[in-house]
Amino acid sequence: MMEILYYPYWNIAFIPGIIIFSTTTILLIISLADTRKENSSMRFVKEFYLYFQNTDGWIIFGKIIVVLVIHIILCPLTILILFYFSPNFILIIFQLSTITNSLIEKPKKALSCIILYILQFLALMIHLEILELNFCRLNKFTKRNIELRGLEDIIGEGRDTTADLNNIDVNKDYYLTEMEDRTMSVTEIQ
Repeated sequence: MMEILYYPYWNIAFIPGIIIFSTTTILLIISLADTRKENSSMRFVKEFYLYFQNTDGWIIFGKIIVVLVIHIILCPLTILILFYFSPNFILIIFQLSTITNSLIEKPKKALSCIILYILQFLALMIHLEILELNFCRLNKFTKRNIELRGLEDIIGEGRDTTADLNNIDVNKDYYLTEMEDRTMSVTEIQ
């Protein structure tokens, strides 16, 4: 939607917010309409009322504000990561959060798996082409090297083609060079 229809990323981040808002509003209406409150047969209604009875109001308000601020920051950042990189980079965020969560929640069990976490992280870095393996021609099919081979095919051996990246041939003696400030200069081939 951003590349073809030119929607700004904050409008795209607004869509999940509307979906979450409408879903939670419906669940709130169901919870408030239930007459049995804490003795309800629906589990989420029972937990809803017990949470509000056992928790201080300022803590609830603080949690709501913190979650709101985090979503306001993280949703546009996630969309920008998807726009400028690839969806695979979101994978690294989830993997790091999963590893951190397991280290915090179950430290004794997680410490026995720390070597596997490191191997998983290294495999992820290789998959995302952040780390390149430059032996046994393993880096031949990375995105950067494929683009370099494509440019070499376009440019060819010498400068006898008009498909050069920043130069446009006028005739066999002159060519235009695109400068940094988008102006063109005429250069004579010696």
